[in-house]
Amino acid sequence: MRFSVAALAFLTALADVAVGQNSCGATAASCPTIREDATSRASCSSYFNATLTSVDTITSNIEASTVTVEPTSTVSVTGTAYETATTLTNTVEATFTSYSTVVTVSTYTTTVTGFPPTTTSTGLVPSTLVKLRRRQAVTVPGDCCLEVAIYDNPYRIPEGGPSPPGYNNFVPEYFKTSQPYDQSRTDAIGLIWRQEDPEGLNYDPYGMTAKVTTYNTLEQGAEHVINHRGYFYAPKTETYSFKIFNADDGGWLWVGQNAYTAWTRANANALSVYKSSNASNTFTITLTAGSYTPMRIIYANGIGGGYFSFEIKDSAGETYVENRTPSPYLVAFACDKPQEAPPFNAFGSETSMPTGPPDTSCYNAGMEAAIFDNPYVGDGTPAYGDFLVETYKYRTPTEREKVVTSIGIDWAATNVDGVHRPFGWTPDQTTLRYAILWRGFFYVPRSGKYTIKISRADNFGAFWTGDLARTGWARANVNAISYWVSPNFIDGEATFTLVGGTFLPLRVITANTGGASRLEFDILDEKNNYYVRPSVPSAYLVRFGCGDTAYPYGDPFGEER
Repeated sequence: MRFSVAALAFLTALADVAVGQNSCGATAASCPTIREDATSRASCSSYFNATLTSVDTITSNIEASTVTVEPTSTVSVTGTAYETATTLTNTVEATFTSYSTVVTVSTYTTTVTGFPPTTTSTGLVPSTLVKLRRRQAVTVPGDCCLEVAIYDNPYRIPEGGPSPPGYNNFVPEYFKTSQPYDQSRTDAIGLIWRQEDPEGLNYDPYGMTAKVTTYNTLEQGAEHVINHRGYFYAPKTETYSFKIFNADDGGWLWVGQNAYTAWTRANANALSVYKSSNASNTFTITLTAGSYTPMRIIYANGIGGGYFSFEIKDSAGETYVENRTPSPYLVAFACDKPQEAPPFNAFGSETSMPTGPPDTSCYNAGMEAAIFDNPYVGDGTPAYGDFLVETYKYRTPTEREKVVTSIGIDWAATNVDGVHRPFGWTPDQTTLRYAILWRGFFYVPRSGKYTIKISRADNFGAFWTGDLARTGWARANVNAISYWVSPNFIDGEATFTLVGGTFLPLRVITANTGGASRLEFDILDEKNNYYVRPSVPSAYLVRFGCGDTAYPYGDPFGEER
């Protein structure tokens, strides 16, 4: 008899994997700018969309059947005349050279239902495809590609010479505070200044417009400097070689922490200078899979035409960044790991370094939290006006307080077998009238403006910061509130200018009058980098600072002021 495979429509060509193209597109010009879009920031996607090319129709007799999947796997199915049999394929890996993409095809669950032995019986073989792919650098709009900026070059090489030996009059650190005249993004590194195409890089390196700024007016864009910065995403644990070469007139590379703000000519990890030996043009480092490593390249052209080349390879010679070729492993920052790979400071203001999450060696991670009964059934006013938050200074928690690493209530995620259990507590399931208090600190990773948002509160949510988060907090002095007024949520937010490395006292409350309960809470900076997300563990929430940098809340829940 003959079996056919169900739902073949979802299996499409594998061509995209072989190309290895990321969401920035194939050229630097198509890299997007930072999007002020919270949804896109929250939905970081870091996988290539691998698919199979085809599945053959199964031809079988009553005893066995075989389906062949091209080009990567074979599914063997066995059955008997009166039984149902299910088999799983072995895992099959297909490796493509472009960007080292590995596609793993696994778990083909094929069910064969046997029929009485007749030559006319038919049936279906449903098949489920699960694709596991090597993780690529996060490439949602906003963080793909390196950031680049172009500057006038005050360190010029005299026309007619003599050239400074080793271009030793060039000072890269000057450009920490110098203002660029244009900036862009690129997923490819390397330039050829002179080429036959007059519309190419000769006039717009990385899509930027180079000025005619010199006594040598025949060479448009001469005497310029380009600053490249961002992160290299390591797809696997390996030893990587960063190489800068063929520079005219000079190129300097920094890899690691110095790439943020401590970069100087003297501490460059590798360099290439015109007509020099360039013996130190390669830097080698061992990186862990999934890590983001900061990097910076300063390229300088002192006169006439110019160019430089760059590449990153592993110990086996496999290339991850090829000269002047788009790479998915170059990002401006990591939206999935802002504490590990934060955005760089603004060009022209690169003298203070962004910091990561706080020290938690003193076991201070997470916020204090407590759950209480809620006697306020609601007076019918839109803002749940009879809910008096200040009475919770003196109310006794109904269950033992906890240390939690997130703020928010996700109704669906907190219902276990029909029982609502926020943070593992079990409020009265008949009324579901309860309130939760969080208190602690938000650690500020960098100086700048931060927005704290409270939203989708059902029925009520509010927060306080600063001294009021410790004592004196009341309904009348909240920073912002959110509440439910059918059919919409009323949301609130407040913006603060904060100093990097400090601890902001923070208190949040939510209350439910029955039925479903919800609360969303976010903290983000002016570049739309999120440090706290709803119901997601955050490394930036602590109960106190190590080394007396922020003192714990002194009074226990129920005995506050």
